[in-house]
Amino acid sequence: MKNKIILILKYSYQNKLRPKQKKDGTYKKRGPWGALMAYILPAIIFGGSLAPMMYFMFKELNIPFSQLGINLPWTILDVIFGMWFLLMGFMFFLNYSPAIVANLYESEMTQLLLSMPIRRSSIYIASAIDSLIMAGLPLGMMIPIFAVYALIAKNSIIFSILGGIGFLILLLLISNLGGILFSKFLTKTSAKRWTMIMYFISIFFYVGISNLLPNFANTPPSQLANALEKMSNIILNIFWPHTWVINVMKGSIPFLILLYSTILILSYIIYNLSNTLEFSVSRKKGKKKKAEIKFKSSKFPILKKDFKLLFRDSQTFFLLLYPLFFPIIFMFSSTSLDMISIIFVMIAAIYAAMVAIYAISYEGKLWPVPKLYPIKIGHLIFSKAFMPFIIYVVEYIAITVLIYLSGKASIEVFWSIIPVILIIMYSSILGISLYLKNPKRDLSQKNIISGKEVFYLEGIILGLGLGIFLPGNLYISSLKNIEIKEQLIDFLFDSTLLYHLIGAVLPLFLLFLTIYLIKREIKKTKERMLKWE
Repeated sequence: MKNKIILILKYSYQNKLRPKQKKDGTYKKRGPWGALMAYILPAIIFGGSLAPMMYFMFKELNIPFSQLGINLPWTILDVIFGMWFLLMGFMFFLNYSPAIVANLYESEMTQLLLSMPIRRSSIYIASAIDSLIMAGLPLGMMIPIFAVYALIAKNSIIFSILGGIGFLILLLLISNLGGILFSKFLTKTSAKRWTMIMYFISIFFYVGISNLLPNFANTPPSQLANALEKMSNIILNIFWPHTWVINVMKGSIPFLILLYSTILILSYIIYNLSNTLEFSVSRKKGKKKKAEIKFKSSKFPILKKDFKLLFRDSQTFFLLLYPLFFPIIFMFSSTSLDMISIIFVMIAAIYAAMVAIYAISYEGKLWPVPKLYPIKIGHLIFSKAFMPFIIYVVEYIAITVLIYLSGKASIEVFWSIIPVILIIMYSSILGISLYLKNPKRDLSQKNIISGKEVFYLEGIILGLGLGIFLPGNLYISSLKNIEIKEQLIDFLFDSTLLYHLIGAVLPLFLLFLTIYLIKREIKKTKERMLKWE
């Protein structure tokens, strides 16, 4: 059974990577470790950066409530980390359970495995482990925190390890039960969309916590204890599994027995259920209604089709909304937001190219059928660049207006709309041009463009964005603040000429360069479009 599970996982991870083409035209298969690391690395980075931050912020808060005159058996540290384990546990459940549905049920690989002499439980366990990589962020933000909590609370190493491992296994089992229940009413598409939304919320939560934790940690212990006293009855209720774990880490044998007894019972239930599953998502059957087919005309049929296709795909939907959330987080955690344009354009411009590539890949899968559409090929191609361009520009204008009305940015922030428009326009067209450079590329996976093309795209966007906004914003700020101006001139070898050249001339030059690059890529795109057979 163990060997079969490992074999299924090996082929699953190999299928997540595109074979590498050699110079002689043949393809070399890649090992599964590259795909595995691509999913695990973000969790390692997020968890590794949070752990030292939380240690230094809360290392002085292992203070019993009784020491502050409050009749509770806990410490301030218990409530804070109990809250963390509770939130991360819920996020993991809501991320992992639908991921099981999306990965396991209605999967082509699952149907193939069912025709082989393999137990259903083996197929289920392998698919559940494979789905686990999609829930990596909450785990990455939880596992290192167990070590931080044990270190600050000075708990027993053995009991801390037993408690941490037990909690993770229990979360896995509860989430697997949730996946079985979700399969009764979730479709594959809705499960994938929900998984992507929860992955996105995990990143949003990480950035928010990184900005809000310093304010939380600087609160005086007595004031913090009064605020947490009422919450402790809910957060550390005896019915929560993380409360059992905190007691286990403190050396409680009864809670250790309770934790692992629950694990054994749930393991038995899930093992038996996995051998009886049908591995198909049930759908609600509604009454069929006879209705006349109506054909509706539209002024912009291609744009309407592209819009629906983009929002149908969960990953593309994520890319379209992702640039909004960092500015929103910084609105609540920062006092000055004049540099918000740099953050937005770095994310949105790169994603605009990716979304444009995804949009044109839909036509690439059907090519040459789209040539038969009653529309010019040029309109068909350039509409793919127009859709992400208009969405991201509208998002940025809305954010700029909101930031200005909140009083966290001066009116000069509106000047950034022009370069944002130009950079996103260039990025969208560049994405189409890169795709048309080799329109017969492999479209079976999401990583449509090669690694070299990604680095080329990111390098140009980062160069234009930083070159325009960084010196431009500093130059505008220095015109209002004489101290900043003097510091900049001093930094530039006391040269007023360099100050004006870098602060004003360089951004203007790059703006005109962007306009030139847009015209050049449009010309290239038209030439490549005519060669697309």
